[in-house]
Amino acid sequence: MLRVSLLGEQVIADDATGAVLTRSPRSVALVAHLVVHAGLAQPRRRIAGLFWPDSTDAQALTNLRRELHQLRRVLGDPPSLVVTGRDLCWRDTPSSRVDVREFDAAYRAALAAE
Repeated sequence: MLRVSLLGEQVIADDATGAVLTRSPRSVALVAHLVVHAGLAQPRRRIAGLFWPDSTDAQALTNLRRELHQLRRVLGDPPSLVVTGRDLCWRDTPSSRVDVREFDAAYRAALAAE
């Protein structure tokens, strides 16, 4: 199971073993962007432009491909990360835990209990 920690120390880890899979700021930021927009396909061109605004479109897309390659190398092929030729998407699945989601669920439960 994958654990994405965005609150506090920002890491992506194997939830079963606690082993840190990546602390790369760019990789974690990319996953964070996708988590915020979970369930919505994000065009690669848009993401490339956001993450590499000073690069040409072609170079930004190349940088994104490299980052995705690195991310998939360390994460494997998690079902939460959906990659197509045109888009990227995060899908919340039982095989991934995201601390922001857990915090939000606890917050909503506390509000409902009042």
